[in-house]
Amino acid sequence: MRIEEIELDDGKWEIEGRDAAGAEIEIDLRATDGMVIKMERDRPAAARAQP
Repeated sequence: MRIEEIELDDGKWEIEGRDAAGAEIEIDLRATDGMVIKMERDRPAAARAQP
C-alpha cells in the first residue's frame, strides 16, 4: 500500500492510499490501540472501464 494521507481526527487515525493495482484504500484505526474501525477499497479505474 502506498500511503497518500494520514490524519488524526476524533480519536481515530484516517489513512488514505492506493494498493499495487491502483485501487483507492481508506482505513480508520482507533488511536488508542490501533484496532481497525473501517476499511474500504475501491476498484482501480482500469478495472471499472469494461468495454
